Amino acid sequence: FDMPKIKKSEIPKGEGKIFPAGAGHGIAVVHSENDEFSAFSTDCPHMHCNVNWRGQDKTWLCPCHGSQFDAMGKLMRGPAVKNLPKLEIKDLGDEIEINYDGREMHE
Repeated sequence: FDMPKIKKSEIPKGEGKIFPAGAGHGIAVVHSENDEFSAFSTDCPHMHCNVNWRGQDKTWLCPCHGSQFDAMGKLMRGPAVKNLPKLEIKDLGDEIEINYDGREMHE
């Protein structure tokens, strides 16, 4: 499978965005105010719906049962009991490469 590459310029500072993945769920990427990127699977650990980015409060929200996660994928509100699965990022300069094979590692 190929590692998704994402242009850094596609995600404004302080925002999150969801990108399709070749396998499994989508890839949720957040660009922090201090210019760092983090990536997660959009797989909500509760019933495996896909979370959405909520720009107004900078959180990931699951449309199925209302589980909510902060920008860094940390659980804020259930029914989920785990965080979003974090994905490894490789910095390629103008782009980031996400290590995601469709398998979720919930912490």
